Amino acid sequence: MSDKELTNIIKKEFCVNCKDLAPKYDVLIVGAGVSGSTLFNELKKQLKNKKESLKIAIVEMGGLKPEYIIEKQDNSVETIYAKGIGGAGSYYVGNALEVNIKGLDLENEYGELKKELNISEMPEECLSRFEIELLNKGFKKTPKLINFEKCTNCGLCAHKSCEARAYFYEFLDILNENLKDSEIILNSKVINIVHNNNTNNNTNNNTNNNTNNNTNKDNYKFEIILENENNIYNIYSKNVVLCAGGINSPRILSKIYKNEGIINENLGKNLFIDSFITVGGVLCGSNINKEVPMAIYKDYGNYVLSTHYSELLYNRIMEENNYKPKKSDVFSFMIKIKDSENGIVFENDIYKPISEKDIQIFLEAMATATPILRDLGINKIYSTIPRGSHPGGTCKLGEVVNNDFETDITGLYVCDASILPYAIGKPPILSLMAIVKKFSKILINKIN
Repeated sequence: MSDKELTNIIKKEFCVNCKDLAPKYDVLIVGAGVSGSTLFNELKKQLKNKKESLKIAIVEMGGLKPEYIIEKQDNSVETIYAKGIGGAGSYYVGNALEVNIKGLDLENEYGELKKELNISEMPEECLSRFEIELLNKGFKKTPKLINFEKCTNCGLCAHKSCEARAYFYEFLDILNENLKDSEIILNSKVINIVHNNNTNNNTNNNTNNNTNNNTNKDNYKFEIILENENNIYNIYSKNVVLCAGGINSPRILSKIYKNEGIINENLGKNLFIDSFITVGGVLCGSNINKEVPMAIYKDYGNYVLSTHYSELLYNRIMEENNYKPKKSDVFSFMIKIKDSENGIVFENDIYKPISEKDIQIFLEAMATATPILRDLGINKIYSTIPRGSHPGGTCKLGEVVNNDFETDITGLYVCDASILPYAIGKPPILSLMAIVKKFSKILINKIN
């Protein structure tokens, strides 16, 4: 089914200026990336187990095919994210690292995920001889959401879909019978969300949990204004969860707060992106371009080293040497750091400078990686420029949302990487899935 057909299934119900006929939901999720799609699935599973029915919708500004979005202000680090079903998770390489996050007890949720998901390590036959050598020097195999019986070791995890890699959003199928009380709205951008119940605002909830449930079960107090193919239409919901990511969740929330006259000085600030570079050089027969990326890693606290082939690094080597080595002869590490939470998200722009602290961590990591690469046989070391693809921290837990992930408006929540209290400097997908699991239980208790 095409994007247009999916959208038309939904649009045929819409009536722009008639609230009585416009679609109404118990929960509207904004964003179908890792967090939004996981929340959609968790709510459906838990409600099915409880034999309860709530009408749930998920709205996504992209379509079935994900697209990269790159934002960069002058003199700041390039920030990468994505739109479309699966979001940036569509490009993930199967990493399933369990990360402890201060302020969030996720032990039970990680336990549930381990039972539900096929998390496995890279078989040694899928590793290069150089990586096996590094395993004897303190590196570890990266836990992966990959079925290695089906893996062809093509190295294209971040570029195309395949049968081997797990997709946490594969249940977003409009034809599935289990979704008959739910809807998926694609190619629809949230222009604004109007809160029509001013008496229900939370106050000072950034430090205390709000335990009041929504008392009016028929109160569709949120009017969501969407744009699709230059058409503007409205839908309504009792509860809204922003899962639009570290860049777009604060942008949407800022518009709502502006409407309400709510000021939160932390909203949109504290942006981190888990900045990374790729360093390496020519190592004949290394072949990491034909294997699962980030197959092994070593955690150094403020940064991690992980094997990673990069076209940008390959191009850099060609530019500096005026010759074309084989791609299979390039060996490199990704250096991913816990970068400074010094970025700001604006309405149409972002500002994410590289700090002196970030530079020092990169220099320390380079000093660690260089002798390892030389010991493997690489003579000249090359590097890419810093970039970042894990934006978060902009709706920080305890400052913008409370411990129930609720904002200053009752029934309006944020649950995605934007609530993370600090940069984790590691692949965040498993952590986000665990956080969403935790939140889904809170939400169901609140709305029932």
